[in-house]
Amino acid sequence: MKAGKNGGDNHISRIADIVGLNASTLRFWEKENLIRFERNSDNNYRRPSVQNLLQVWDILMFRSLGIPIAEIKSCFDADIATLLNLLDKSESATERRIRELEASLSRIAERKSAIRRVEELLADEPVVKYVRLPEVRPLDYADKSDMELMIADCTLTGLTMESADAAPDFVVLRDNPDTDETLCLVGLLAVRTDTQIPLNADALYAAARALGYECGRLTGRYLATATEHGIRQDFMEACLEVRPAGNSADNRAF
Repeated sequence: MKAGKNGGDNHISRIADIVGLNASTLRFWEKENLIRFERNSDNNYRRPSVQNLLQVWDILMFRSLGIPIAEIKSCFDADIATLLNLLDKSESATERRIRELEASLSRIAERKSAIRRVEELLADEPVVKYVRLPEVRPLDYADKSDMELMIADCTLTGLTMESADAAPDFVVLRDNPDTDETLCLVGLLAVRTDTQIPLNADALYAAARALGYECGRLTGRYLATATEHGIRQDFMEACLEVRPAGNSADNRAF
């Protein structure tokens, strides 16, 4: 067989192709004494063996466990008990990473769901329907537990407004499945992030009145923050409490 310009590197290149590595990686491992190729006594070309393939397999396995090249050398001198202990530790660390990745995927799914809800509300006109409103309490920025709640799930925070021109009160939301449903105009509320002033609360109140409703309190649930039309905005799902105007049969107070 004719050798390449690098001598017997045709052999090392074939091994590299088999295991999906660059030949230069195998040469580096050889330089670091992680792998030892036999040499042809006539021309000093590398002569790969079955043992070389086993060494490569071990190195790849140790690398997949996150073990640095410098520490892999000691792994080759480890006895059976030490290897089992190493694999036990790596197994525990891998399981922990899997749990962390699963938690990340769950958070991603939740954020995507909230952002898709913003898309839906942007595309649709506000609608009047019965909804189960959350219980609310003031958001305390000095309260560590409130700050931890915002970080853990910001959709459990939002705001309330008593009227279209009232200043918003920022609140913590608590869903209660036993709460009676309330007739509301449901739409998208946008709040400037720099001033915390709602941009379209008056439009939601006006839409409800145009449909023949009296308006009460507006409750907004945080969904996402994004820049639209050059303005950084917090987007919230708004539920504006309404009742038919002049309906004496419905004498509930807002």
